[in-house]
Amino acid sequence: MDPAFSVVVDIAESDYDLIPRSLSSWLALPSRDVILCVDWPASERLKNAITASSGGDPRLRVVEVRRDPAWNFHQAHVRRTGFKAASSDRILTGDIDVVPNANCLEAVSMVGKGDVGLVSLSKRRGEGGLAEVVRNWTRMVVSSATKKGRFTGLYALYRPFWLDSEVEEEVMRIPHPESPGFVVGRFPYRGEDAVLRDYMVRKHRVLYLLLVGGTDLRVALGDRPVGQVKLGVKYARERKSMDYVLLRSLAYARPKTMGAYALTIAHEKGSLGVVAAYAASIPRLGRLALSFAFKASSPKP
Repeated sequence: MDPAFSVVVDIAESDYDLIPRSLSSWLALPSRDVILCVDWPASERLKNAITASSGGDPRLRVVEVRRDPAWNFHQAHVRRTGFKAASSDRILTGDIDVVPNANCLEAVSMVGKGDVGLVSLSKRRGEGGLAEVVRNWTRMVVSSATKKGRFTGLYALYRPFWLDSEVEEEVMRIPHPESPGFVVGRFPYRGEDAVLRDYMVRKHRVLYLLLVGGTDLRVALGDRPVGQVKLGVKYARERKSMDYVLLRSLAYARPKTMGAYALTIAHEKGSLGVVAAYAASIPRLGRLALSFAFKASSPKP
């Protein structure tokens, strides 16, 4: 593979305690440079944590990014500043809460070839207790059954294709996904990396690898309480059926998603709306149960 690639990692001030747990793994990758994007001004605590964990690696550069009121979502601005500062057009990016491994090189080797603009790697979740065990198991089963990966915040991209596809003026207006309320627009529930993916796929190829490129040290945004609630409201406004929401809430250990879904329906349609949604889901759940029963009882070929 072409070894010329850059690493871009964003670090919030509150993430200084994660630096000793993951930075050495980012530096272990054979990249041309490692760009750490932090808020301006970076605190001495953050700088000291970086210095202590970097081992004096000359490839490391710290880029301090000032808050720009033109950007609603500061992290989107921070990461994209890092993309522009990288020395290579092939860029591997993730957050400081990810411990990457050598499988990331596979994704880097693919971008920029055959119109491939972005390659996402799978991740394992390392925190979250029993709920995270359930989510990891569900994702593994779904990926094995479908032979398809899913988009994560650990991915490689080809910078010319990113610049060619993303509309910066529109990205500057996207809200923080944890912001209160539900903004009416094109990206009311997405993180800034998902927005980048959505633009990329319009003009170039986007691939999702089953290959696990790292371990996430924190619970994902969509699995945190605020993310679960927003997902429940999203499902209700998209008119998803109750069985659809219930099965996913159970499979991914997201109880607040089911609660938010029911409360949204009750608020918009009254309690009878919830009863109607429940009644409509019973036949579908019954058919699903029968399908599993038939498959389990069918003789093996």
